[in-house]
Amino acid sequence: MFRNFICLAGLAAAFVGLGLPAAADLRVDNIVVNQSAPTPEGTNIRVNLTNDGVMRERPNLVELQARYDSSDQWHTIKSWNWEQNVAPGDRLALDYLPAQGEALDTTLQQQTYELRAVVMGASGPMTSFEYRYYPSGDVR
Repeated sequence: MFRNFICLAGLAAAFVGLGLPAAADLRVDNIVVNQSAPTPEGTNIRVNLTNDGVMRERPNLVELQARYDSSDQWHTIKSWNWEQNVAPGDRLALDYLPAQGEALDTTLQQQTYELRAVVMGASGPMTSFEYRYYPSGDVR
């Protein structure tokens, strides 16, 4: 009798598990700023993403946004669109490398500024990450 109960309980748990969506976790690991000078040639910003989930994720858009400080509005300085899946366990690095002669966003010419990476899916924002840039490279 006890053995039958365990078997039925296991089957019920399996059916309930099949009816629930699997958890997916696409996240922004960090934003890395390499800025030797506040010029296009001296600026490289990398957004690192990881899919820690068990399902493929398909972000539609990743936006790199900037602002001087919390009193300012966020504005987009770079967008990446693509039609690729990010498989479970995969990492993705997106680089913003302004072209030589391109006008560098005025926010990135300041001593300190804030960056935010926003990952958008078909149904809206999937995840985001904020980073405060200081020339010393410390995250604060």
